[in-house]
Amino acid sequence: MLTREVELLVRIARPEDLEAIRDLQLMSLKVLAAKDYTSEQVDALLASKAGLRSWDEHHFVAEVNGLIVGFGALARWRPWVNALFVHPEFTRQGIATRLLGAMEEEALRRRDRVLWVLSSLTGGPFYRAVGFEVVRDEAISVDGGGTEKIPCLRMRKRLTTIGGEVELKEGYVENTFGATLQNIAWMFAGAVGMIVIGQVLKLFFDV
Repeated sequence: MLTREVELLVRIARPEDLEAIRDLQLMSLKVLAAKDYTSEQVDALLASKAGLRSWDEHHFVAEVNGLIVGFGALARWRPWVNALFVHPEFTRQGIATRLLGAMEEEALRRRDRVLWVLSSLTGGPFYRAVGFEVVRDEAISVDGGGTEKIPCLRMRKRLTTIGGEVELKEGYVENTFGATLQNIAWMFAGAVGMIVIGQVLKLFFDV
């Protein structure tokens, strides 16, 4: 149990934290997910998370006396919470809420209007408690999981700014600053591709 004498530090992860992040996630899945999933489903989840996390995420860690006790991963280019895990011995102490708060601040900084998450059944009650709503139930396959289907919840949360909650218009929920940058990158790549194809065809017909 955290006390006033024990300071919880939430910070941006460093490259040297990635192994600790992976190990914490595996431990959390093994211990906490067992009550909501079959042993085969848990094994599939563990197999899918055996590697280090990707570079295309913002990683936040919660640290107590130098020990990483939780982490969150926010997609860089889309308004998605990719992961949020707490060490099994440090649950129900506000750590997940602090980590989510850091991710929401980053999302608001880049002008996201909404956050999405594909939550495990285990994480569903937490996300509901902090303002997420269930959009639909899903069942997904995971890398290395064979034919096992993993039940989960697609959820979203409208973000709140200083001026109050941002109204989401139909069809606009994915239209965020990050997604706009991604679309521009794809348009640029397409334009370059067309130029290259044009040059190749010109060379061919000139010959």
